Amino acid sequence: MARFTRFSDREAVMRNVGKLKGSRIFVNEDLCPASHNIRKAQFPALKEARSQGKIAYFRHTKLIIREKHASNQVTETFRRDGSVGRHRNGTPSGTSDGGGEGAQEPAGVSAASMGGQSSAIAPPAPVVGSAAAIGGAGYPPVDVDVSSCATPTPSSRNDKKSTQSQRITRQRK
Repeated sequence: MARFTRFSDREAVMRNVGKLKGSRIFVNEDLCPASHNIRKAQFPALKEARSQGKIAYFRHTKLIIREKHASNQVTETFRRDGSVGRHRNGTPSGTSDGGGEGAQEPAGVSAASMGGQSSAIAPPAPVVGSAAAIGGAGYPPVDVDVSSCATPTPSSRNDKKSTQSQRITRQRK
């Protein structure tokens, strides 16, 4: 049993009682019989105030009733818009990245010839030095000297394709 000389100390302990859940320590308020009887008499008023949506609680023998703060009241619930994508992978929700209704078939290709799945096929990557890679379509082709370009460096030592390309360039030199 503990007695507090200041009410604020007692309130601080009672606020932190929830942190003791799961432990074998229990903290309860112990009131004298007179205080307990006063609370019992005010208990119906406490129940009524709470049923009306007000904040009601006891502080020692006093019943404190407050209105709910206006900012705590929910005025509108958030509803998710279906047109916005759920994932941040860059795929809009109206399109599909593998099967389904949103995917488009390439011209001249049917779903049966693709194994029953419909998926969008990306156009081939432009060749380095071509007009599409340099200036895009609509511009006249430009001749580019590719021999002056730097050779790619391997991203890791286990990358076989990178090491093979380095061997070929060493043999040419």
